[in-house]
Amino acid sequence: MLILASSSPRRIEILEGMGIPFRSVAPSAAEVIMDDPVETVLTNALNKAESVYEKFPDKPVLASDTVVYLDEILTKPSSESEAFSMLSRLSGRKHIVYTGTVLIHGSILLEHLDFAFVYFRYMGDEEIQWYISTGEPMDKAGAYAVQGKAARFIRKIEGDFFTVVGLSPYVVCELLRRADLTYLCRNP
Repeated sequence: MLILASSSPRRIEILEGMGIPFRSVAPSAAEVIMDDPVETVLTNALNKAESVYEKFPDKPVLASDTVVYLDEILTKPSSESEAFSMLSRLSGRKHIVYTGTVLIHGSILLEHLDFAFVYFRYMGDEEIQWYISTGEPMDKAGAYAVQGKAARFIRKIEGDFFTVVGLSPYVVCELLRRADLTYLCRNP
């Protein structure tokens, strides 16, 4: 059984959809934000994985971290006005989403970095206000959920859609394969 170091409903849904036997455990590591988005996601994923691995040293532990980057890391908005500011900045522009994924199993430590370019169409103030009123942006990096109501604003994605969601099934199976745990990714 795999341990997912996350309580993210999106990451849980992805693993459930893959048919992988797993248990979700919330990590105790505090997230850090650094100047470099790559260093940020890899450090946070490692810290999350290590905090859960301490409790389950006999199980493989998987953790992931995702940031939205447009000139700087756009975190989860702390207010509706901050969400409005973020979405206004994303409107009509291309940005990068980075996801770092870590697997710890015994003496094995594997890391994977992936990124995708996301292109937003122009959004008017009324559209942005409507989207904020749905509540969806308030607990999402960059103030949007690609798999949710924000999908209507996204012109295209270059890269893995699931990288933007926060956990790529391809990456999960690749890390499990590299750790000789391929049986977890087999069809039931």
